[in-house]
Amino acid sequence: TIKAAEPLYAALLSLVVLGRAPSGQGLGALGFIVFGVILASVSDVSFNWSGFCAAMASNLAFCLKNVLSKVVFKDGDIDELNFIA
Repeated sequence: TIKAAEPLYAALLSLVVLGRAPSGQGLGALGFIVFGVILASVSDVSFNWSGFCAAMASNLAFCLKNVLSKVVFKDGDIDELNFIA
């Protein structure tokens, strides 16, 4: 359920790093995603804050990697094979 919050982080990081704001439809979809993640996380009987924070940090790191790779590829100095190596 926590992985479902990845689009929220991707939109926020795209706004901060790339300067691209999501569309109105995208913001509406993000609202439903956030509501669903909150509902699923809080209503869980075995909810654990440390696990929740660790999973959210993992989502943030994954999305940051994706957004920063867009920045690197936009410059054109590196291709896909050199990025992996």
